[in-house]
Amino acid sequence: MCLDAERNAYGNLKGKIAGNEGFQIDDCKRWCEAFSSYGYVGLNFKPLDACLCLYTNDQPASSGCPSDEHSEKVSGYSFECEGDWSLRGNGAIQNSEWEAGWKCIPLEGYSSETSHRRLDMVSLRIWLFVMLLSLAIQLIFPALPM
Repeated sequence: MCLDAERNAYGNLKGKIAGNEGFQIDDCKRWCEAFSSYGYVGLNFKPLDACLCLYTNDQPASSGCPSDEHSEKVSGYSFECEGDWSLRGNGAIQNSEWEAGWKCIPLEGYSSETSHRRLDMVSLRIWLFVMLLSLAIQLIFPALPM
């Protein structure tokens, strides 16, 4: 199982893959990345059991479980999905604790620093949009004399 620096497990979206014998780790990765949102740090995978898309506690996933149709389109499989946000993993994956059959796959290039940099870029884009919108309004509706 994947753990953070303080050995906490991560909040996750869990796809129960029992009965989908052909579902492999690449299918799990493709499924998680197809609907991942800000805070996605990697996955836990256990063949014939479950695919867990892991999210850092500082920004949980906003998308929730995908529809069965979307899951089947992305991975070729349809399965039950549920979210568990009771776990408190935070930041990048730092540790992997052996647990029978589970594989921990960290998202390459993820770090808390990169994650916050992405948030800064989003904030910058929003600020720029607001400033341009303000300028456009001023140009379209110049101040009327009173």
